[in-house]
Amino acid sequence: MSCLAPGLKNDRGTDAMQPEVIDPQIPLLKDEKTRREAWIETISAIWVSTPDRDKPFPEEVNFRAWNLGNMIMSKLHASTQTVERTRSQIAAQFVDHIYFQYHLSGQSKIDATSSETPLHDGDIALIDMSQPIFAHAYTGVDAIGLTIPRRAFDTRVGEMGDLHRSVLSRRGQPLVRLFSDHLQNMRHCLDSADDS
Repeated sequence: MSCLAPGLKNDRGTDAMQPEVIDPQIPLLKDEKTRREAWIETISAIWVSTPDRDKPFPEEVNFRAWNLGNMIMSKLHASTQTVERTRSQIAAQFVDHIYFQYHLSGQSKIDATSSETPLHDGDIALIDMSQPIFAHAYTGVDAIGLTIPRRAFDTRVGEMGDLHRSVLSRRGQPLVRLFSDHLQNMRHCLDSADDS
């Protein structure tokens, strides 16, 4: 069952409700070096990735994203790696978006103002893509990402940049739980639409 309405056509004659899908099919690449390079290239719009070269690059690493117009939703299974947004990357991209990463499983940390902050299963990291950040995945990580333009946030939210590198926990936080459940439901609907 699809969560998207079938039958509507856009001006190109394709299903208007089907979002553009970005999927480099990394698990189908048999050569480890090719998989590693495909991964680095694929996530380069968000992160400068440095996979752990002391470990084999896993076959199950994958990335799939849906362009939903003014936002992008993604799901990923990452290997052990460091990722960062560098000042040169930020200057070259000039992206004014907020990235939410819903951490499903794995062990990782993001740098915070004075120390590293661990991400636990169910946490959501808030990243201002116009600011530098460094993070480390100590194991494979499963996550859902949502990238939204800064201008989409109501002024009542305040300056989103002030929340950069925040970690929002589901535990004891009903609104964070609602948001993370919504992210999972959106991802499930998009996966289901792909199957139809």
